Amino acid sequence: MVLLCSVSALAQSNTLQERAEEAWQVGDHLRFVEMVDSLETKGFHGEEMAAYLLKKGKSFMHLDKPVRAIQTFNSVPYHTTDPELLGESSYYAGEIYFGQNSYTKALEYYASSLQYFEEADNHDEAVNARFKTAIIHSRSGEAEMAETLLKMLIDDPSIDDMRRAVAIEELGVVYFNIAEFDSSRKYLEAANEIYVSYDMDDERLENYEWLMRTYQAEQDNAGARAVAAEAVEVAENLDSPNQSAFFLQRLADLFKRNRDIRQAIIYQEKAAEFMGGLSAADAIEVHFRLADLYAIGNRDADALLAFHDAEGLAVIENEVFWQERIARRKAEFFQKRNRFEEAYVALAFADSISLFNHKAEISALKRASGSSKFNPEPYARVETDTRTQHEESRFARMRNIIIIGLVFFTIVIFLLLREFSQKRKLSKVLEWKVYKRTRELRKANKELNTYIYKSSHDLRTPLTSIKSLLRLLEKEEHNASTKKYLGLIASCSDQMDDILVNLSRAVDYKKVDIKVEQIDFNKLKYQLQEKELVGVQGIRMLWDIEENGAFFSDFKLMKVILQQTIQNAISYRKGTPEDYCKISIVTDSDGAKLQIEDNGLGIAEKVRDKVFDMFVKGTHKSTGAGLGLYLVKIASEKIRAKIHLDSEENQGCTVVFDLPNLN
Repeated sequence: MVLLCSVSALAQSNTLQERAEEAWQVGDHLRFVEMVDSLETKGFHGEEMAAYLLKKGKSFMHLDKPVRAIQTFNSVPYHTTDPELLGESSYYAGEIYFGQNSYTKALEYYASSLQYFEEADNHDEAVNARFKTAIIHSRSGEAEMAETLLKMLIDDPSIDDMRRAVAIEELGVVYFNIAEFDSSRKYLEAANEIYVSYDMDDERLENYEWLMRTYQAEQDNAGARAVAAEAVEVAENLDSPNQSAFFLQRLADLFKRNRDIRQAIIYQEKAAEFMGGLSAADAIEVHFRLADLYAIGNRDADALLAFHDAEGLAVIENEVFWQERIARRKAEFFQKRNRFEEAYVALAFADSISLFNHKAEISALKRASGSSKFNPEPYARVETDTRTQHEESRFARMRNIIIIGLVFFTIVIFLLLREFSQKRKLSKVLEWKVYKRTRELRKANKELNTYIYKSSHDLRTPLTSIKSLLRLLEKEEHNASTKKYLGLIASCSDQMDDILVNLSRAVDYKKVDIKVEQIDFNKLKYQLQEKELVGVQGIRMLWDIEENGAFFSDFKLMKVILQQTIQNAISYRKGTPEDYCKISIVTDSDGAKLQIEDNGLGIAEKVRDKVFDMFVKGTHKSTGAGLGLYLVKIASEKIRAKIHLDSEENQGCTVVFDLPNLN
């Protein structure tokens, strides 16, 4: 008995499968869904069931039931671990969300499908998922991510030329949306070349539209006209009246912008020849544009005939919006020709249509809010009703005010949302531009630093040879004049060597990594006096070191700050017996305060704010290159020190460094 039941159940399952396959083959999606539901009820499972569920989800898509379709696709993972089936179910779920402009959810499903397709080594489907992901990033204003993904597709040697062309075109659109019009045009033209080679005329027309917009954005009307003319030829070859009329009207607009009204009329008349294949709204627009051009070209009779044709078609098709627009344009036409009575009639007609539209909008709003069912009376009349007419009219006014207020509030909210959306898009474009410019500046800065570093090293090689030759020449006998010139050459060589060394140091200090250690200022003082400041005469060096706590920083950079600042004080001393340079250092657990004071020549007011910049000299008597304090600035920035400068010309200078403890 058990065996007979099993055989019977198996036979029923086979019959259901056959009927399901038959329904799928003939496209009877409703019947197919019923068959798959029956298979689920009978406990059908496994990969075969997963395949049926995948088809069931597609059937729901055909039946325009997106929620049921997504639920079905999400049930596939419960029956299989096959990455091919899982990838396909995720991809179609992403397609549904993509079609509904729910980009966040679509991106989530596309990412899953991409992972599954890569696991299944299905390169073609992985390319599709990656392309859709790039489209979402593009439409969401995430230009950088879209650019990265599209370039990956373009550079993929395994994809065919047609897919590559679509990716190239989309990258052109991305650049257009962020106002990179030169790059946009380059990629759009590259895509067009591939479309031409494969006779993909439908794709060419969409590409031509973007190309035309790019040329217009670059103010290149001649280029835009050439693209539009090519598009007209392609549209006519495809026997597409809509596309032919569209590009002919774009040509008319372009000639109108160049004030060539005669050519604009010619192309608009050609667009009118395709009237039979256009929708009612498009046909009205063709007549309206033609009437407008006739009016500009002072062909009044032709303009009125075109207005009449547009108006008649708008009435037949009940296009109220176009009726109002045509009436207002006719009123403007009559007013410019001093035909005020006719202008008044046309304007009054436009106003009546506008009033009718407003009433229709208010009625629609009432129906939407469910208020159309209530009795217009505030309450039911009874025999003992003692309300006055004044009370009723006041209530009616209040009701009208509330309705108008709701309409106004709705319009304001809509305008605010649109403004917010535009500003957000502009903000993303600006963020992208700032990021791109910053990246370019960083690259240029890095190249410049490398150039300075290599140049300073390369220039020092011949300079070292010059200095060696000078030392040899100084050992020979020379007259007084020759010795004088040899001394000047040696001095200039030393000055140039000092500039190159400091330039090289500036690059080194910018790249150096901070090495934090406890600073012993007495050791630092000793090294400076015994090495860098040895032999300094004519100025008193006064040191005052008070260490109240351990101070941590970079020893090498601290030495640069002290050495260059002290050297600056020595270089700009007055040359009197009273010249001094006082170095005061106080440390505690929070940091250190370093003060270097002198009574030298001081710094003029006009250069005081720029004295730490490159090649700026504190006084015209300076013999250096203006790099010493620039090195101090670089070292200070590295260890996060703050610099305060106080100086008056011929009154000395005080430089204070607030040094943070880097422990």
